Amino acid sequence: GSERLLNSLTKELKIPSGEDTSEDGKFTVERVNCVGACSIAPVVIINKNVHGKMTADKLMKEIKKLK
Repeated sequence: GSERLLNSLTKELKIPSGEDTSEDGKFTVERVNCVGACSIAPVVIINKNVHGKMTADKLMKEIKKLK
């Protein structure tokens, strides 16, 4: 799950391979090993808000709200 989310996110935000921030500087993606929320994994934190049981579709909807 997490690899698929990461790949979808970096593609949607056009983040170059090896980088962590979008070219416009608006989005930064940081991969972490644990946020202490295994029971609701995969987890994405957006602006300090935890979003659990994340799917690629749900993540894209959240990102589009921020664009």
